[in-house]
Amino acid sequence: MMAPLSHPLLQYDDSPWFPHIPECPVCGTAFKESNCIAYLSSGALRVDENGDSVDARDLRVESLFHIGFHGVSSDMSDSVDANIVADLQSDQFDLQYCSLKCLRQWLNNVVDELETILSMSRKSGC
Repeated sequence: MMAPLSHPLLQYDDSPWFPHIPECPVCGTAFKESNCIAYLSSGALRVDENGDSVDARDLRVESLFHIGFHGVSSDMSDSVDANIVADLQSDQFDLQYCSLKCLRQWLNNVVDELETILSMSRKSGC
């Protein structure tokens, strides 16, 4: 079983990939150049009027990635959020795993954690 999550996984001036050590964050399998890697990747590109990408190094760009549940209560007491990537000073990021199975386990763990937090607070009206 995976250790409890620590959020965010990436933030501020971190390198834009996780984990920072070459091993699967779920099962601990070492990444090797010959191994395949499952990933969750996100990013944004600034484009010009022709749709061509523009060098974004001169722009202040930050990445973010959240997984959450938004309930119906106006005070948000029935909502929960996992801030996975926060204010990362990069226009893209990768979260890497040794297999799709480990990627799925990580995603399921995040959702399970959110459900646990939500169940300890007021119940959702949804």
